[in-house]
Amino acid sequence: MVLRLILESNEKRKEEVKDEGVRGEVEKIKKRVEALERMFDKEVWRKSLVFLK
Repeated sequence: MVLRLILESNEKRKEEVKDEGVRGEVEKIKKRVEALERMFDKEVWRKSLVFLK
């Protein structure tokens, strides 16, 4: 049942991304998430270096 819900949700997202407006928003969010991931990775790296000293 859970798998079916996930598959249905994925299909719905695929349809939504075909819409240009939604696709633009998805790309904006994607870029922001990637920037946050890089920032988080750098912060974790810095903290680990401090811990090792």
